[in-house]
Amino acid sequence: MRFPLPCLLLLAAACGSSAPARKKPAPFLADQVIRVVHNQYRGPNTVFVIENLSGRDPVALRSRPLRAGEPAVAYVPDDVMAEMLKEFDKGDFYDYARPRPANPPGLGASGEVTVTDANGRRLALLRIKAPPGMTPTKEQVDAAKSYGYCSRTFLAVWNAYPPQMQATTSKDAFDANRAAR
Repeated sequence: MRFPLPCLLLLAAACGSSAPARKKPAPFLADQVIRVVHNQYRGPNTVFVIENLSGRDPVALRSRPLRAGEPAVAYVPDDVMAEMLKEFDKGDFYDYARPRPANPPGLGASGEVTVTDANGRRLALLRIKAPPGMTPTKEQVDAAKSYGYCSRTFLAVWNAYPPQMQATTSKDAFDANRAAR
């Protein structure tokens, strides 16, 4: 029986290892806008957002009025973003992150760290607890450790560079408030 070469390649890929290959992070370029979101689903939805400046004017970015429900963004220098992404790599973010699902809480997630690159690709590392009475697998334990490391890294950067001004949700008003340090 003869199979065309593309069929053999598809068959070989289907029979290969089910373990996901390590996703290498794309090289960070200072002219690319990277957005990192830390979202917690316990109680009221708590969202923290960090973006790099990538040559943009921080005053103009912070002067834009926020829409209702939109979180304030902490803008960090490009070298800080590059360092944070290196720390994510050290924490195995790219080993356990997957494309962001549409409804993480529906999957049992209590939190997530999501990286959105300049091309709009979103990788999310979800914090999912094992159901009561079930013992988590080694991969689930390692993913939880990775989530903890990346979450602490994100919050350290957030605490060092909190939003310094915040626009009101009013269409025509702007109120520059200093964030509490």
